[in-house]
Amino acid sequence: MQIRDAAISNAGTIAIAGVVFADSGAVAGFWGWLPPGGGTATIIRTSPFEATNIAIGPDLDVWVLGWELGPGRKLNTAAPHSTLRHYDRKGNLLDQHLQWPDSECSHSHPTQQLVAAKNRVGVFLPSCRQWLEFAANGELMKTRRLPYLPSDSDHGWLTSGVVFTDNDDLYINFRNAIFRLDTDDSQWVSVEPLGWHSAFVGIVGADGSSLVGMGSPSEISWMPLQ
Repeated sequence: MQIRDAAISNAGTIAIAGVVFADSGAVAGFWGWLPPGGGTATIIRTSPFEATNIAIGPDLDVWVLGWELGPGRKLNTAAPHSTLRHYDRKGNLLDQHLQWPDSECSHSHPTQQLVAAKNRVGVFLPSCRQWLEFAANGELMKTRRLPYLPSDSDHGWLTSGVVFTDNDDLYINFRNAIFRLDTDDSQWVSVEPLGWHSAFVGIVGADGSSLVGMGSPSEISWMPLQ
């Protein structure tokens, strides 16, 4: 089994996305969730869809980003399919978005992200420099073309963290620095939360007015925004 991504809600629900490999060579995609405090896990098989990113929405629905693979486990041999899917916790598909290959934003990127805030879900898509925001009911609320990162026009958006706060602010971690998207001027603005230092691996979340950073190997710090 390979866990590709994990998420946790404010109440403590844990969600994971990954694949299981059989001895025969078959691969099965799945996502699952575990209630706060433990208990019985719910596992939803999604094959031939394989999720690479997962988020828990404001109403505890599950959002996954991924792909279907065709013969030879290749994307270019797959049938047309949606790459962003929204489920309830029983595994019922509620809505789907970003059709491959029609949408320019349906192509996978190693630093794409799904992140949830208080009242919406954000989708960070470096492959097409887009930021999407969805309401809890699956309605697309906002599409924004992202400006290039400083000195990054040729570096493939190698971000190591994306955070969407309850105030609808977007932060990214790039080259040991943190930037906030200034939506008025459509540019990235450098910020330095209290306690941030270059040894951190990246930012992993937000808690109120603080960003949460992860160090190496296991240091977690809450960094107030100035």
